[in-house]
Amino acid sequence: MKKLAMVLRVALNSLTVHVMRTVLTMLGIVIGVAAVISLVAVGKGAQAQVLSQFQALGSNLVTVSAMQNFGFSQSGLQTSSPDLTMADVKAIEALASSVSLVAPVYSSTATVTYSGNTSSTSISGVTEAYSTVRNAPVTLGRFISTADDDKTAMVAVLGTTVVEDLYGGTSSSEGSASVNPVGQTIRINRQNYEVIGVLESKGGSAFSNEDDRGVVPFSTAQQRLLRRASRENVDMLMVQVVSAQAVPQAMEEIAQILRTRHRTAVGADDFTILSQQDFLDTASTITNVLTIFLGGIAAISLLVGGIGIMNIM
Repeated sequence: MKKLAMVLRVALNSLTVHVMRTVLTMLGIVIGVAAVISLVAVGKGAQAQVLSQFQALGSNLVTVSAMQNFGFSQSGLQTSSPDLTMADVKAIEALASSVSLVAPVYSSTATVTYSGNTSSTSISGVTEAYSTVRNAPVTLGRFISTADDDKTAMVAVLGTTVVEDLYGGTSSSEGSASVNPVGQTIRINRQNYEVIGVLESKGGSAFSNEDDRGVVPFSTAQQRLLRRASRENVDMLMVQVVSAQAVPQAMEEIAQILRTRHRTAVGADDFTILSQQDFLDTASTITNVLTIFLGGIAAISLLVGGIGIMNIM
């Protein structure tokens, strides 16, 4: 006990005699530990934000897309994608018992202008089912309807980021600083479109911005906006399953239907089917790597700080 008291007395005496050395030592420890905690917290925060965006879409969403093929020709590397078609959509709706809705999607980037303001954004051709399948309600106006699709109507629903770019204000029906673009005419790729609604804000991250997009009727995208070679082809299918528990069954049913229609064998599929869990797993892996990377940088700063402390001591 006496020896311990003597050690503490010597230590306290050393700290009070060398005040500057004590302060610098404490500062090095505080900065190093704070750097580790802060950078790991940044990584965890980014992970939570990305995962929350995927989870907001629901656990019963399945995405079907065509698988690109790569080949070589005299002109070099070439890619081609087997087509998903509207006939595939109808077959899945009719034959897959675990599927409740199928939303075909045409998508591309486009230039949107209004009164001299310009926004380069993603524009998708969708049907009325897209709002339910993609969990994309509107805060102003209305969504694309079946009547709009039947008439190939020149109408559009915008995300909040696009509204801010074009109108310079937030798209809310409340507050004096807000704007209401519903009923106004914008130009998408030099064509006039009437704004009929504003999508609910989903937020953005370093990986994507769900608010930086717009949608038009599926037939309008096919025939007027994107003008693809075939009006039957589809870029992607977004499928709502009857329940989260039925997702594996739905994926198997969709695969069997498409294999039969495309005449492909098991293991030679010309399409890709992904569930929300697949996206969550991929996003989680990426953000975990980011967190480890940030933690490594912080650990290096702590090591350097420790060396500095040893030098001071």
